[in-house]
Amino acid sequence: MAAPKLNLEIKDAVNDYTLKKDERLANIQAQVGADMVALGKILTILFESKEVENASKLRLTELISDSAKLLADVHHQDSDSRRNLVSLKLKKDLISTIDETGVDGWLFGENLADRVKAAQTIERSGQDLKNVSTKPTTSKRKKNARVRLNYRGPSRHLSGCRLDGQKYDRDRHPRGHYQDRLLPSRSRI
Repeated sequence: MAAPKLNLEIKDAVNDYTLKKDERLANIQAQVGADMVALGKILTILFESKEVENASKLRLTELISDSAKLLADVHHQDSDSRRNLVSLKLKKDLISTIDETGVDGWLFGENLADRVKAAQTIERSGQDLKNVSTKPTTSKRKKNARVRLNYRGPSRHLSGCRLDGQKYDRDRHPRGHYQDRLLPSRSRI
């Protein structure tokens, strides 16, 4: 049992690192498939043999069958792992279409290109049918306006502190000391 091949459309869509990783997983999957073929050959030899008793054949067949089931499950899980690995690098809107395809000789099915084209056509048709609002949307703030999270100022807890950790000395810098220079004194008026 060979590992399913990666679809040509997918090969063009993913990067080299993902391709190398998929190739390593495909090699492991091919080895698991070769193990299943070997177990099948053992079963064939066992059934053709006249030297082995029927009771022993039954017991050996059960053990080999259990081993083959486990290997088949690993082979299937490897296909799923490869599909998930490659799907991470594809467009998000096409993943549902790709997930619906089954695994055959190809990892994403034989007619992947046709399915993708059909999904894109359906999506475009849906966009054409969608009701488009002619009213402009209004919002209270501008699109690029930044939200000031600390718009009320520093909390009371930190009101006397500076950024460098030193305490602000209110006696040395009384409030309004700069106003004395700007405003005329009352005695002059």
